[in-house]
Amino acid sequence: MPFLLRKIRKARWYSSSPSWLISGEPQADALVDLSTKNNHLSVWLIEDDKSNLERIIAALAASCEALSNFDYALLNLSDVEELKLQFQAVSGETADDIANDQWHRDLIELSARKILELADSMQTKAQFQRLNEQSITRIVKESIERKTIDDSRINLKGNSRQKVVK
Repeated sequence: MPFLLRKIRKARWYSSSPSWLISGEPQADALVDLSTKNNHLSVWLIEDDKSNLERIIAALAASCEALSNFDYALLNLSDVEELKLQFQAVSGETADDIANDQWHRDLIELSARKILELADSMQTKAQFQRLNEQSITRIVKESIERKTIDDSRINLKGNSRQKVVK
């Protein structure tokens, strides 16, 4: 079963929540990671075997201004489908055109309730992962060398850019 990836900040989703928070409930701060634009939420489709995972992470990391740890959540597509959320294929805005066209999706027609249901599902069912800055630097550099990422379109600045572009 495929997955959906959403870039997050892991600290907002830690399982060791404050004592006042009901077990299994996401913190309010986690909703920042699910901010919408025009009631759409950008997500990425990850293949069953995760063969496109590093490519998508590299594309997203190259869209940042600086290289750093990269936190993300993976949720089974079936868990999202249970919520009856609608998808729309929309081109992404990274420096990897194939990733943008093949694997980017928007969850559409989202209400506040649907976002809360998604947050609840993520809190209880998602896999939260982190790639450290060294790994991110490596995969972005390799993606540029393989020309899956167009280095003229990356957003990295200063030292971060120098680390990945020759």
